[in-house]
Amino acid sequence: MKRTYRMFALFAVTILLGGLFGLGMAQAHTTLSSATPEPDSTVTEELTAIELKFNTDVEPLSTFKLLLNGEEQPIGPIEVDGQYLRSGLSDPLPNGDYTVAWKIVGEDGHPIESQYSFTLNAPVQAPAEEPVREEAPAAEQAPDTTTAEQTPETKEEAVPGNHDTEPSQDAAPANNETQPSQGAEADKEKESSGSNPAVWIGLGAALIGIIAGTLSVVRAKRNGGNGRKQ
Repeated sequence: MKRTYRMFALFAVTILLGGLFGLGMAQAHTTLSSATPEPDSTVTEELTAIELKFNTDVEPLSTFKLLLNGEEQPIGPIEVDGQYLRSGLSDPLPNGDYTVAWKIVGEDGHPIESQYSFTLNAPVQAPAEEPVREEAPAAEQAPDTTTAEQTPETKEEAVPGNHDTEPSQDAAPANNETQPSQGAEADKEKESSGSNPAVWIGLGAALIGIIAGTLSVVRAKRNGGNGRKQ
């Protein structure tokens, strides 16, 4: 009876020691104790950072990745601070189901890796609308002078043969200018022809005066000679 009791007590002590040893070994391994965002949670606001906390300190070689549908997403530099792994997010993340895959070196020097998931369902910001540029009214635009200058030429070219059958409008003023010049020359000829008789009359009168004077002198000389003879 005593022997049976001793064997039972030895068996119980063995189980207790084994349990305590296993518990100590379990506590020696580093595990994830909390995270932001929390595992299996749904985030309904913009996510700006990811933080993992472990039950022991982790080595500087520890790291993690952020995956969306199996594709790695860009995150900021990972900071190792005691029990924490942190990383900031510079750009907003699209909504979807994410996975945080971490790989650490625990306090006991053993590498440990695992992962957890969360869902991002944040409000989507509408893109900023660009200001509408108002176009200037058509009345304020400069007129097309090229079309206005080309219009008279196209009208003249539209009626072929006018230059050969009808006198141009520019020729009429030229004829009017030549007619006054011809009339002026005719008037000058008339004036010159009309002034010629007056010249001749003047010359004739002068000649008659000279002859009359000469005859008077001759008569006076004759009368004087006759008086002396008597």
